[in-house]
Amino acid sequence: MQQHLTLGKKIRERYVDSGFLSKKYKAAEIYVRSSDYNRTIISAMSNMMGMYGYKNNASEKGIDYPEADGWPTGFVPIAVHTIDRRSDYVGRSIFLFLFYCR
Repeated sequence: MQQHLTLGKKIRERYVDSGFLSKKYKAAEIYVRSSDYNRTIISAMSNMMGMYGYKNNASEKGIDYPEADGWPTGFVPIAVHTIDRRSDYVGRSIFLFLFYCR
């Protein structure tokens, strides 16, 4: 997870700090997709924490995240989309390639 958090920070430097993406997370600007495995979903979430983590001070309480007791200050949840493994032709493509090219 640490490696993906670090990668997310580097992606932020390249795309957010340069102005290509907004400093605050906007669902209309970014779509996160992962294969349907816990480890890859958590990796995607860690990448997003690196890009839009609460230490970047871009999120606003009550607008970007709930003003609820117990909610981690500044944590903005970002959806990670998946698709059923049998239907995931993008995520499975490397495996299909390796299988048929033996």
